[in-house]
Amino acid sequence: MKIHQKFFLMGVPLLIFFITESLLVESTQNIILFYLVSIVSFLVMAVLSKEKLLRNYWAIMILPLILRIVNLSMPFPILNPKLQLMITYAMIIFSSFVFLNYSGISFKFLRIGHHGISDFLIAILIGIGLGSVEHFILGSTPLIQSLILEDAIFIIYIVFMIGFGEELVYRGLLQQIQDDLIGEKAALFLTSVLFGIMHLIWRNPLEFFFTTFAGFIFGYQFYKTKSIWLPTLSHALNNYTWLLIWPILTGVTKLTLPI
Repeated sequence: MKIHQKFFLMGVPLLIFFITESLLVESTQNIILFYLVSIVSFLVMAVLSKEKLLRNYWAIMILPLILRIVNLSMPFPILNPKLQLMITYAMIIFSSFVFLNYSGISFKFLRIGHHGISDFLIAILIGIGLGSVEHFILGSTPLIQSLILEDAIFIIYIVFMIGFGEELVYRGLLQQIQDDLIGEKAALFLTSVLFGIMHLIWRNPLEFFFTTFAGFIFGYQFYKTKSIWLPTLSHALNNYTWLLIWPILTGVTKLTLPI
């Protein structure tokens, strides 16, 4: 593939994702319209692409935007935040599997593979370490203020869904397709930056660089194993550490144990 073609394939998603997230940060009234225009643009490029790989590339770019639109469309004042997360990520996971089924992309990245105990221990340490760093960047951001046993079970399930859903989209689909088009190193870079851009909503420059770095770590795990399970484990533990463990340790979340 020629350099200008790679530049186009990398530059267009970066530009569109950056504009959409920047508009969201600034609370622009026309944000939904721009999201829809972006989705239509990716869809048009997919339809006009003659090669199946290119069609899949542009089509998969729609999934992160759908994830954000679903989030924005939820009735925040009346919907339980935990239920909102469950609905959002259930939809994105379902959409991803529908895309996989009709695009002909291999499901091999869903295989557990041959991972040793050391691989899982490293993935666990990565997740806890990243989650601790994110806590110090954003502070205690609990999913819930008072935690009882039933909530703990539900949150463990939800946080795993978040990690799995995002790894399914960014590593299993985006990075895998980009590998075939622009090469493994360029795909690792592009996916990591896109992952960072999608976290601009926190309005914290350090969080952008952190999530880009975290995306690189998750992407490298995927690059080495060709499986999403180790990055999913690290990603989920990152979120557990940041959203659950540190809030409990700092007293922001009150833990109520059964008598």
